[in-house]
Amino acid sequence: CYRLAAHKLLKEMVLLERLRHPNVLQLYGYCYQDSEDIPDTLTTITELGAPVEMIQLLQTSWEDRFRICLSLGRLLHHLAHSPLGSVTLLDFRPRQFVLVDGELKVTDLD
Repeated sequence: CYRLAAHKLLKEMVLLERLRHPNVLQLYGYCYQDSEDIPDTLTTITELGAPVEMIQLLQTSWEDRFRICLSLGRLLHHLAHSPLGSVTLLDFRPRQFVLVDGELKVTDLD
């Protein structure tokens, strides 16, 4: 169980590093620990953002919503033309994104 979770986190960490873009959550670092108590523990350190809440979005000004739409458009363009080839987000839900200083950023790439 720990190894599977660590493998998924490692895969996502590599994608975050390779898909560097202002609308992809920035990966600051990671820590790997293998001890007898808990084998294969992997922790990632990323920038902090606020979860996207639909009710909160509906209450924001049209300028802020427009800025979020532009962020999403830039992200989708980058994913379509990324150095890794075209990248598809299969799980496209609000919980996959956070807001960092008004900018929409994708957090979950698995």
